[in-house]
Amino acid sequence: SRVEFVELYVDLILNKGVHKHYKAFHEGFHKVCGGRVLELFHAHELMAVVVGNENYNWEEFENNAEYRNGYTATDPTIIMFWEVFHELSLEDKKKFLLYLTGSDRIPIQGMKAIKSPVQGETILDSNYSENLYQTCIQSDTLAAVSHRRAQLWYGNPESPPG
Repeated sequence: SRVEFVELYVDLILNKGVHKHYKAFHEGFHKVCGGRVLELFHAHELMAVVVGNENYNWEEFENNAEYRNGYTATDPTIIMFWEVFHELSLEDKKKFLLYLTGSDRIPIQGMKAIKSPVQGETILDSNYSENLYQTCIQSDTLAAVSHRRAQLWYGNPESPPG
C-alpha cells in the first residue's frame, strides 16, 4: 500500500540513511557533554552552553572593559572608540566580537564574562597606514588618534576605513 511505502521510505531517509552519521555524532557528543552534564541542564540551557547565546548587551560590554597603559573610560580616544562602536551594525559588532574573542557568541554568563582589556599606544605620526588596532589574548591596543574613521579598523592595514 502507499501508506506503508511512504512510512518505509521516510524511515529509510530519516533513520536508516543517516544512522551511521548520527551514531558518530551521538558518541562524540556524549564524550564531551555526556553523563551528569546532560542531567544538569534543560535543552535550551545546554544549547546556550554548547553554541553560546545571542543576548547582546553592548552597554554591558562597554562597562566591563578594563583600561590599561594610561587609558580611562573618560579618555577622548576611548569615548570616540565607543561612539564609533555603538554606531556599527549588529553584524559588524558581531565581527568585532569574533575578532576580539574568537567567537561571535556570548558566553552563557553573558557579556559580563567578556573582560576586554584596552591598552593605549601612542602614535606620533598622523599617517595611520600602520596597524592601529590589534588584539593579543583578548586585549585591545588602541592608538591615540584624532581621526574618528580610523578608530575601528579590525587590525587590517590592507583595508583602511573609507
